[in-house]
Order: sequence, then structure tokens, then C-alpha cells
Amino acid sequence: AVKFITEKYRIGKAFVPSLCEPSSLPLYSESVNALKGVTDIIVYDISTNIIGNDYFIAFLSPESEESTNAFYDALNNSFSVSDLDYVSPIIYLEYKGIRFVFASESSSSAQNEVYDRYLAGLYDLSLNDSGRSVDLYNVDFLKVSNHGSASHYSYSFAGVLKPRNVIFSLAGDNSFGYPSTSVLSDLAELNPEVRFLRTDVLGSVTVNVTEG
Repeated sequence: AVKFITEKYRIGKAFVPSLCEPSSLPLYSESVNALKGVTDIIVYDISTNIIGNDYFIAFLSPESEESTNAFYDALNNSFSVSDLDYVSPIIYLEYKGIRFVFASESSSSAQNEVYDRYLAGLYDLSLNDSGRSVDLYNVDFLKVSNHGSASHYSYSFAGVLKPRNVIFSLAGDNSFGYPSTSVLSDLAELNPEVRFLRTDVLGSVTVNVTEG
């Protein structure tokens, strides 16, 4: 996927996890190799914020300590798929007043920790005097974790988000039965007006944000 993106687009900055060095995981190594030629490669954690004139991005997960622990686990060959999910980033994007949360492949425990940090006001501390703040209440768009798997879904986290639109990236008739019916029903209960945008039904999902 990274190779496809770098071949199709000109990339100025790339944000990568401190999960492991390229030799630890073949797929990660392929991704790192695909990023050769990118001007800036930045290792992200929850202190990483990108602020523009009409947008800003905040990394809500993982903490640098979480990434470091997974880094050493990888070097000792003791990490698992769940470790990779745990350090998968949860990203907040606000663009022209529209708010997005991308849960990537994050675990439910990572989402619970984001919930705790958010209620404690920790994310706004890292924004200092920028005039920006992370607002997770009633977000406009949520891209769910792991194709809508119940094992990668936090009810506490979703209870804050109460998303108006939910994006599911998945293949039709997948053998895992995604998205989970419990996830669908819970999201519908949290926001009865929610719209489900599924790639198995709609194909690629594109969101256009316009002024006014």
C-alpha cells in the first residue's frame, strides 16, 4: 500500500511508528524502502501535531513509551499481532470545521486509553498556545478499526464520538463476518441518524469538504 501511494503521489513528509527497525518485520521493511526519497520522515507519538491555516492533525495514540516497549519486543521476537494493533495510530483531523477520527488497526485497549487521556484533557496540553483543541464529541466521520471487528471496538470511546458518519473499509462476503452486527447496532444506538459508508457496498469512499 505504501509503495502504491508513493508511486501515485509526491510525498513531502511521512509519519512512521517507532515500532521496529526495518529488519524486524518484512512488511515494515518494504514500507520503509518505499519511503526512500521522502524529504522528511517523522516518528510520531501523542505529542505530534500538524497545524495548518484551515486544518490540524493530532496523533491520539500511541504514547512514545508504548512504541518503545513494542520496539524491544520486536527485537526480541516476542511481539504479536495484538502488539502491532496496540501501537497503530489513532488520528484526529479537523479540516474547515469538519472533524474526522481514523482508528486504523488500533486495539480496543488503545481506544480506551485515548478515551481516558481525552477526558483528562491531556491532548490540549500538547497543543499549547496554538488556539486549537481536540474535540471528540459527536465527530462528523469515524473510520473504524479493523474493518468493524468487535474485538477492535471500544464502547467507551465510541460513546464519546457518537459519529454522524462511519466508514468501514472491508471486502464483501469476507470470511470474518465484518462488520460486526454488535458494532453496527451500538453505533446506531449511539446516534440514530448515523450513516454507514461501506466499501463493500459503495466502493471507494471519498469525502469532499466545501466552504459554507
